Amino acid sequence: MTFEIHNVGTVLGGEAFLLVTEQSTALIDSGFAFGAKGLVKNIAKILDGRPLDYILLTHSHYDHVSGAQECRRHWPDAKIVSAEHAAKVFQKPSAIKTMMKLNRSAARNTHHFPIFKDNISGISTDMIVKDGDVIDLGDMKLEVLETPGHTWDTIAFWSAEEKLLISNETIGVAVDIDNVTPACLVSFKKAVESIERVRALAPESIVMPHYGVVSGSDVCAKYLESAYAGHMSYKDMILEAYDGGMEGDDLLKYSKDRLWVGPIRIGQPEAAFDLNNKYIVPTIVKEFRQ
Repeated sequence: MTFEIHNVGTVLGGEAFLLVTEQSTALIDSGFAFGAKGLVKNIAKILDGRPLDYILLTHSHYDHVSGAQECRRHWPDAKIVSAEHAAKVFQKPSAIKTMMKLNRSAARNTHHFPIFKDNISGISTDMIVKDGDVIDLGDMKLEVLETPGHTWDTIAFWSAEEKLLISNETIGVAVDIDNVTPACLVSFKKAVESIERVRALAPESIVMPHYGVVSGSDVCAKYLESAYAGHMSYKDMILEAYDGGMEGDDLLKYSKDRLWVGPIRIGQPEAAFDLNNKYIVPTIVKEFRQ
């Protein structure tokens, strides 16, 4: 079966991917609110009159969901798919307000984007999915995999026939296949379990969040090996420093000084690293030492 995957995102950090098969189309995540107009243009150019059938959201963070509602305005029959917890997040006015605040901050401080319209309000999930559910694209079936670790509502999608894994940030944030930084904001242990689960599938193509698509069984295996090894070495580093008496801001700085270097420093914005670091370090300490 023939399929194509296109990066239709508009700015760094707001990547989104369009899966096109002969019978169906699906958008994987939707980027920032301020990139939504450009996202719609990129999708429309590729679809060339075809409808957008699904919008698959891997989790509820603003840099992954904020373009979804604008896409649905353009393709009203497109079904937004998410985990149940994400659907509940979208129903909270306070969560939508926070997403808009974060979008404005990213637009102004990181991407120097002009004022943009609030195009998040009204977002809702049309199809709530759980582990083992199947998204039927006609000529492709995508099985839902619950992969908590980055958030509690993080999900992946798996095509057994094509050996295609639509991944997420629980696996980590890749600069390249050799450099994958942990993004386990809610649970290190669950993230490692999720990595082991998808490694066992032996994918031959992986859609990697904030990066792109990698193909080939050896390359995919290397990426997942790097993700696992990166998590374990990072955990050991944090716990060694904690056991030596380091904690609080000193431990956060210790983590940053050793991890935000080289290719990772080039490929990951400092603000994004700092935000993740603030959650990941305490999560590891809590799960292994408290």
